[in-house]
Amino acid sequence: MQFKWMNESRLSESKERLELYAPAHTDFFCSSESAGEEGITPESLCNAPYYYTEIKGDFVFKVKVSHGFVSTYDAAVVMIMKDMTCWAKSCFEKTDFGTHAVVSVVTNGESDDANGCNIEGNTVWLQAVRMGNAFAFHYSLDGEHFYMTRYFHLPVGDTVKVGLVAQSPQGEGGGREMKMTEWEKMLAGLPQNDRAPELEARRLVAKRLFRAYNKTTEDDIEVREEIKRQLFRGVGKNVFIEPDFICEMGNNITIGDNVFMNFGCIIFDMGEVTIGNNVMFGPRVGIYTTNHAFDPEERTKNIVVSKPVKIGDRVWIAADVKIVQGVTIGENSIIGAGSVVTHDIPANVIAAGNPCRVIRRITEQDQWLK
Repeated sequence: MQFKWMNESRLSESKERLELYAPAHTDFFCSSESAGEEGITPESLCNAPYYYTEIKGDFVFKVKVSHGFVSTYDAAVVMIMKDMTCWAKSCFEKTDFGTHAVVSVVTNGESDDANGCNIEGNTVWLQAVRMGNAFAFHYSLDGEHFYMTRYFHLPVGDTVKVGLVAQSPQGEGGGREMKMTEWEKMLAGLPQNDRAPELEARRLVAKRLFRAYNKTTEDDIEVREEIKRQLFRGVGKNVFIEPDFICEMGNNITIGDNVFMNFGCIIFDMGEVTIGNNVMFGPRVGIYTTNHAFDPEERTKNIVVSKPVKIGDRVWIAADVKIVQGVTIGENSIIGAGSVVTHDIPANVIAAGNPCRVIRRITEQDQWLK
């Protein structure tokens, strides 16, 4: 996964900081109306520099932005795009009232324009979230507590462009500073440094927890339950995990009710892992959400990209199955022993092989008790 340019401009980059330069009179806004004398109806423009990547499926994209607020409508922007007529952006903007505000624009042919809350100072966190075709924009003053500014739908496919815009519709341009930690890049499915200290610290916490779990026995019911609550993002009722269990982060794993994991399962969860209800894992099942860079120079710099894995309700993953990043397995399906799952598997099928392929559908003829 790489970042690309639309309307390329200047870019400077350091460890956690990007600075995009907004040329004069640049924006994204689609309007069939003429611009008002006082700029109340913005001029139609699609010429602002957009530095983006492409993300498939659900995501959380979070960035800390700041700039000088020199001219009206100057902004640092997070933007989601299908194409030039279908997109949405969250802007930290100098409004026509002279305030610093979080402003949102949603475009499906025509652009709307909604001023949000005013912000003291020149810095704020902007966040964009996708679940299906539902999207939301949030802001935060501290990077921890986020507040919604906009909820909306866009008629998009599985993959959309997500990235950063620097705009200056009425001004002479200027720099827009963007900061993302390696953890935030990881959650957004963006390239990140796998050996960053903040990620290593989270791995250490997970190691201490799963090692403590692996020392317990079936008699340590309350201890196991407490460790699972600390280790995972979410865990349902009646979840039984045989030792020795290994995970990477732990808090990117969500497990439903009535789940059984047999001995020796491994989940590398730099990408989000969602396991439904009534799921069974055979021994030594592995889920691997991260890919190292293909380019050798990037690989030696520890660059990786993570993508989520989703396992539906009532799925049976047999022994020694390996599931790689970005895979969704539909409800009720069975994955045969020793399979390597490299692509999505639909619901209600038996699939096996390397790479894993659908063999046949599950039917009423498969019932043993009638």
